[in-house]
Amino acid sequence: MWGERGKMAANGPKVRVVMISGISCGGKTTVVKKLCNSVPHSISLHQDDYYVNEEVVPRSPQGTLHWDCPDALDTNGLAAALAAIMSQPQDHCIWCSTESTATASHVIFIEGTLLLEIQSVMPHINQGFFVTLDYDTSHGRRRARTYPGNTDPVGYFDKWVWPAYLKNLEAAKHDRRIVLVDGSKSISQLCDTIVLGVEAGLAC
Repeated sequence: MWGERGKMAANGPKVRVVMISGISCGGKTTVVKKLCNSVPHSISLHQDDYYVNEEVVPRSPQGTLHWDCPDALDTNGLAAALAAIMSQPQDHCIWCSTESTATASHVIFIEGTLLLEIQSVMPHINQGFFVTLDYDTSHGRRRARTYPGNTDPVGYFDKWVWPAYLKNLEAAKHDRRIVLVDGSKSISQLCDTIVLGVEAGLAC
């Protein structure tokens, strides 16, 4: 039922690792938060929690920080966190509040734009969903971001963000574990699509 990847630890609960990747500002983080509130025994893990310090982020020849590449991430830390959750999911699951639920099957939702480029993570993925979006909508959403410290330098989207998306999209298209989902849909529609996909995957 669980395939060759993402198997349970010895004598432990079963674990399924579901990747949510795709375009920046595609609603991935919001979707995962909603999924974890509705899918029993689900756990979230976010790429954005594993960026390295700014001092060691790669820079362009002009000095622009290049956040949209794997070298800007603590990929070892992310992989270690995933391994720890897979080994003892009940220790990371808010649903497991009683001993009777501690051996339940778990779903780990791991989310981020660059996951397909992280070789230490991808072998553990059972199933994936890749959020797509057209250039104009994606660029518009990116420019509309209002939280502090996230204003892109001029030309950053075209030079780094969009090419990274196209690279990962191409990889997603050639991975049979991954389904493309339309990021222009509402958050509720995205959640429904992913829940149905996860349920279908669990039934296999």
